[in-house]
Amino acid sequence: MWLPRFTASASGTLTVAVESTAGPAAKLQVEDAAGNKMIETDPIDGVNSGSFQVTAGTTYFIRLRSPNNASAAYLVDLALM
Repeated sequence: MWLPRFTASASGTLTVAVESTAGPAAKLQVEDAAGNKMIETDPIDGVNSGSFQVTAGTTYFIRLRSPNNASAAYLVDLALM
């Protein structure tokens, strides 16, 4: 399975936020190449953002899913500080 990914251009704190623009709220999970969970939001509990440390040159994988497997439109914001 192919997952969207990004490679950190610098080390620092990555802040992530996800919001639904239509339909159910999406759950966002970010993992490193070894499958270690870096962050996971939980819209059912009202957790739609967070932050974690990234390392320059490391690739991270993004997984989004709807809590009820329904189609959903979403907006994801990633900011490296």
